[in-house]
Amino acid sequence: MKWVRLGIVTALAMSSSLATHTQASDQVEQTTQAGPPFRREWYAEKTTAAEEAVKAAEQAFGPNAPQVADRLIELASWNRACFNDDAAEIQFRRALAIREQAFGKENLQVADVLFELANLYEIHDRYAEIEPLYERALAIEEQNVGPDSPWLCGMLEELIHVYCVQGKLAKAGSAFDREVAIAERSPSPAFQVQTDPDALLETATQLPHGAFDNGGCQAEIRYKHVLATWERTLGKDHPKVATVLERYAGFLRDVGRKEEAEMLEARAKNIRIKSR
Repeated sequence: MKWVRLGIVTALAMSSSLATHTQASDQVEQTTQAGPPFRREWYAEKTTAAEEAVKAAEQAFGPNAPQVADRLIELASWNRACFNDDAAEIQFRRALAIREQAFGKENLQVADVLFELANLYEIHDRYAEIEPLYERALAIEEQNVGPDSPWLCGMLEELIHVYCVQGKLAKAGSAFDREVAIAERSPSPAFQVQTDPDALLETATQLPHGAFDNGGCQAEIRYKHVLATWERTLGKDHPKVATVLERYAGFLRDVGRKEEAEMLEARAKNIRIKSR
């Protein structure tokens, strides 16, 4: 299943790295398994060349040199594209160990490998293993670029996706609130547009409302965020608060949470009465 990943950086582009990998893998499969012989030979040659590059780097710089890690990552990428995921995992992990030893465990080049390894695991829905990899990569980025850098938004989006897939709504909501806060402080107009509560509410309304899917989680964290924002900035009895309560209630009905929906609807009705 292709989950929906949607964040401030990606705006309304409802695509995921899993979907991207699946598309690329489909193309590779067509050319390596059903394509002309020269295509299969081309991929085999690329993989062999990457293996030779690893050996050359080992001979030139030693088995634990950073240059070897670079070549291992290239080889792992070719193996991943050709569905040799077990080999790719071994190579990514070896590259990770080399970079940790060469640069230290808090270096951004270590975070890069953690990200690649997590992407590999996502192909096989290994989300419990992905979560600590992304969390560690985020911590490394924070240490290197600061806790308020827009650079962090991409990794936060990855974490939100992983939390949602696992049904960890509270963690997903906290990560989303943080992403919005960072984006709001960014000088980029693109960030500012996508953090507007009205825009976030519209996005939540457009997302799929499946009870247990990623889209449902992504919608709910937006409803919660917009509700909290407008309660804080406009007051708990403002008509806009009633609007988000009504839409949030509609979402809850869609996912079978009738009692919660009725509570929100009753509150929205009282706000509407007061504002007449």
